[in-house]
Amino acid sequence: MSVNRRCAQVAILILMGIAVAPAQAAAFTNASLKGSFSFLTSLETANPSTNQFAMVGVLTFDGAGHVTGSFTSISHDTVATGALGGTYAVNSNGSGTITFTTGSTAEFAITLNSTAAGLAHGLQMLQINDSNNQIISGTAVLQSTTTATYSLASLKGTFTLQYNPHTADGTLPEDGGVAVFTFDGKGGIMGSEITVFGPAPLLTR
Repeated sequence: MSVNRRCAQVAILILMGIAVAPAQAAAFTNASLKGSFSFLTSLETANPSTNQFAMVGVLTFDGAGHVTGSFTSISHDTVATGALGGTYAVNSNGSGTITFTTGSTAEFAITLNSTAAGLAHGLQMLQINDSNNQIISGTAVLQSTTTATYSLASLKGTFTLQYNPHTADGTLPEDGGVAVFTFDGKGGIMGSEITVFGPAPLLTR
């Protein structure tokens, strides 16, 4: 076998090895979490004496480990609003933490999801500094990677909705529904829903 032929065979084997080598997973950093995200968290518990709790809001990550935002929450029948602030850290595998120091003292474990072009488009959130018999968790969805302002015109079109209240109180009736709402971009809303409440049949309105 000639030297040139042997060299060609070796080169082919090397190229084949490169072709079948597994792709390396992208390493994530704080820069992978940047932009404005809408979020929702809620509480689930086996204790019927624990008040309901849920929070919605907007979180803005700067790509360098700092987070700010605003929220609206409800606990029992009390609605509260305020500002949020703190720090975050993203591990190379896409997990991480958020630690709030303004407006809340909650600490969340997070995982990045729906990444594109090196940026997360979604988050899974789980509070990890609550020692009560309850779970507070939720999700966040990317709204904008740059600074943006919103108005009534930002909410326009037809949206579907599903709701299913959670409770540990076995004396309460089952409750759930689906709906379609249309927003006109000027502050007006109209729609229809189908609900189930307790032993009642389906209600359409």
